[in-house]
Amino acid sequence: MQHTKQIFLLIIFCEIIFSQNKVTNLQLPKNYKINLVEENKPKKNPQIAIALSLILPGSGEYYAGNLSDGKYNIITEVSLWLTYFGFNSYGNILKDDAREFAKINAGISLNRKNEKYFVDIGNYLNIDEYNNAKLLSGENNEIYWDVIYNWNWENDSQRKNYREMRIKSDEAFNNLKFVVGGIAVNHIISAINSFLLVKSFNEDIGLNLKFENLYLTNGFKISISKKL
Repeated sequence: MQHTKQIFLLIIFCEIIFSQNKVTNLQLPKNYKINLVEENKPKKNPQIAIALSLILPGSGEYYAGNLSDGKYNIITEVSLWLTYFGFNSYGNILKDDAREFAKINAGISLNRKNEKYFVDIGNYLNIDEYNNAKLLSGENNEIYWDVIYNWNWENDSQRKNYREMRIKSDEAFNNLKFVVGGIAVNHIISAINSFLLVKSFNEDIGLNLKFENLYLTNGFKISISKKL
């Protein structure tokens, strides 16, 4: 068995030398050394890598031992979350500005109002115009009976300005959906990438054949290693 292994190693050795350097009639020096090293690295669990990437993109790649790939997912994740908070803050600023504008110019009260109310006051000049339109269309359940819902724009220009401000706020909030979609895609891409990296890492574990001091010329040393 021992002789068989030596012959096997010598065949691989010659294959490496002649395939890479294309040398003929090579005289091996006496002090060459052949090492057969079996790596004891434990295999990594692809499910753990996937779970880590789904939680935090880039962490699965780090687990797989390849943070150089994962750093792009980390950068993308940070950028997307900064974009999310940016749109969210911008939307809230526009919303607050619009409602404050309506409070000053239409005389509304901001307490106990739902989102539908703030849409309605941008579509009608005052509460009477709105209630009459609902009566004519038979939507009696949509009528505002309580005086706390009263509003009255001084002119149609103010109403339109308010509506434009509210629409811009809604657009900023709608952009959050695309950002969240981008975040989800980044998590999925990172999970797939980390799975492939772990798979490659596990396949790469095995016997390492290393030849040292193969050929000495003018002080140069050739050292070749090959994974079995």
